[in-house]
Amino acid sequence: GGKTTFESYFNVRNGDAQGKPHLLDRILYFQHSLLNKGAFNEFNLILCRNVLIYFDQTLQSTVIELFFRSLDMNGFLVLGESENVSSYPIGFQVYDKHNKIFKKII
Repeated sequence: GGKTTFESYFNVRNGDAQGKPHLLDRILYFQHSLLNKGAFNEFNLILCRNVLIYFDQTLQSTVIELFFRSLDMNGFLVLGESENVSSYPIGFQVYDKHNKIFKKII
């Protein structure tokens, strides 16, 4: 649904993409505790790669629910190669199976 091309936001070289300054200046980065009981905020994107694999199933479930509450409507969650949300009864659909990208749905 975008009105411009991928290249207007990223410089692509040798298969790597780097955000252009006008994009990077609009991104906010936060550190949060995954043990927090409340939602972080309403984010469009949460990147959490290769963290959940170190948690037991109970803590994984808690964190997945926290991510769900913290994402804006139609927000995206990106997980690590060995992580998944499909075993949790919560509103995510697979957006890109290969890259472990999930979209929040209601």
